Amino acid sequence: MLRYAAKRIVGGRGLFLSLSLSVALAATLFSGILQGADAVGVAILDHTLESAYVDIISSAPDKNVTETNYFEIDEIFGEVEGVERVDHFIRWRVELRSPEINGTVEAILLALPDDSSLYGGMSVDGPLEDGVVYVDASSANATLIRSSDPLTLRFETYMPFNPPGFEFRHRNYTVAGSVALDERTYTISVGRYNIYLRDLIQSSESLSRRPRYNMILMTEDTLEEILDPIFAEMRRPVDDQTTQALIMLDRDTLINQWDIDGSMNRLQGIFDDINTEGAEYMYTPRSYLQEILITVSQLSNQMKTSTILVALPVFFCAWYLGMTVSDVVFNLRRREIGLLFTRGMTHRQVLYILVFEGLIVSALAAVCLLYTSDAADELDGVDLGGRRII
Repeated sequence: MLRYAAKRIVGGRGLFLSLSLSVALAATLFSGILQGADAVGVAILDHTLESAYVDIISSAPDKNVTETNYFEIDEIFGEVEGVERVDHFIRWRVELRSPEINGTVEAILLALPDDSSLYGGMSVDGPLEDGVVYVDASSANATLIRSSDPLTLRFETYMPFNPPGFEFRHRNYTVAGSVALDERTYTISVGRYNIYLRDLIQSSESLSRRPRYNMILMTEDTLEEILDPIFAEMRRPVDDQTTQALIMLDRDTLINQWDIDGSMNRLQGIFDDINTEGAEYMYTPRSYLQEILITVSQLSNQMKTSTILVALPVFFCAWYLGMTVSDVVFNLRRREIGLLFTRGMTHRQVLYILVFEGLIVSALAAVCLLYTSDAADELDGVDLGGRRII
């Protein structure tokens, strides 16, 4: 019986080959769409994670940085399971004054510890020096600030009693030089990291566009010299000081690019632990890594939907071809099937013959599908004229 089915396929190989090709076309179409969308999503995710090393940023905007316990925050968050490294910095809005500036300009003061990971995105070989300040080379008044000697930091303080007492403080510093910040370091420093990730995923050309700003940098110890006498007098700075904790996770253990839902669940557990540990010190976390996974997953699903809609005509052509060939094959074999019945075959035996023929056709279609998949794998990563095939 099975031998007869095989002989029948060989004898009518033209029609059966057409049927196999139609089945392979339909199967290849949809499997290629799904696999291609997932592969593109994985490629986007890998590219984004390679350029974005900070996974969670926990912020504590408060006028008194001592209340946020930023000296010990690295150890507090570092004890959470799944956290690989923790870093922090302080951002403060101050005013700059000097004869060269011709008045007063607002600026962002960035205070960094000696082991800050942000140094990797700066044009410096090591930690900054204590007792001096540096100017960001992209600042609007970088030339004037760098030539200022001395540069005066001006900020307002108040005494939180009734009635409150306000008082301006001034500190003079030497500008030791200029520092260039790459786009990632700049966006983390000023609180625009989400914009950096968005442009990175979308491959936007606006990565190099920065709004007008002024920024100076100093060490954490230098900032302490400013704040210690203020806090000793029961005063506080008027302008908010934002303490930022940069949290890097063990991505190799937590993330599986082909299992976004499982990765999200693991990350959510760590996010809850970080939120719980930081609540005592007024830290509010934001999981940028989870946002990246959500965005990439949405892009992949949108790609699948749009591609399927565009490919529907091709699918219907393949479906129509298969139905037509099947009808032709059945009509040509009406007499043959009748002869099989007259020779004593049962309906079950004839059904087995037809099913076996269908299995052979499916096997041929699967071979075609595997061949196209292997060809696509060989092209993965090939660079053609500067364009990468994924």
